[in-house]
Amino acid sequence: MQRKLKVLCAVLGAVLLVSSAQAGFANAEASVARSHPAAIPAATSQTVELDLSIPRTFAITRPVNQITTTLQAYYITGTSNPAAPVFFNGEEIQRLGTQGVFGVHVELSLGTNTFTFSQGNQRETVTIVRRRPVTDVVPITEIVQGSMFPAVQGGVKVGEYLEVSCTAPAGATVSTTFNGRTVQLTPVATAQRGTPTRFTGSIMIQGDFDPDSIQKVGPVTYTMNFDGRTRNFESSGDVFVAGRNTFIAVRLTSHVGFV
Repeated sequence: MQRKLKVLCAVLGAVLLVSSAQAGFANAEASVARSHPAAIPAATSQTVELDLSIPRTFAITRPVNQITTTLQAYYITGTSNPAAPVFFNGEEIQRLGTQGVFGVHVELSLGTNTFTFSQGNQRETVTIVRRRPVTDVVPITEIVQGSMFPAVQGGVKVGEYLEVSCTAPAGATVSTTFNGRTVQLTPVATAQRGTPTRFTGSIMIQGDFDPDSIQKVGPVTYTMNFDGRTRNFESSGDVFVAGRNTFIAVRLTSHVGFV
């Protein structure tokens, strides 16, 4: 069976003007020559014939060869002669439609899994090897520097909570101190001791701050106790506290462009 698909392709001419203020940064402006219609190529069309017919022969289409996966299940598909039954591991498959296509959802055990399909005197064997996912997690013994909030500048308003977090080894006890207040952080998941784990917490910002100004208070201090050793760490960024009558705004002072 063949179906014809007509694809209409239109091509428009344009002039692209590019000016650059400095290396690595550019502003682009495009203009179409509207005043010169002759400069714009006429739209063209082309008829393309695609063969969308479904083979009515017995074959496995997914997977086409032996595969290795970490999935716990897989969907095997194939084509067949719709006039004859198809068997999967000795049992007839219920096919939908009239084209002879079929699919079977199979559960995979760890190791080699073999499935047999047949139609008439034809036979196909599908082999899927399931392996355990590779988890090359490297244990850590200290807080990851770049993971501590804020990694760059951070801000909070008086009367609100400062949300803090860091990555530390599972099994550690982590607390954070800011503006004279200390809170215990909680791991977001349970993991094997030493596995990098996210710790989170929040600190209510209170104190005698000028209501009409923004004050730089400084970095957040993190304290970790792990394997009988206590260590202190400081965030790479500083926290700014905004008074009750002010708000924090961010102004972009440099640009990074990608082509």
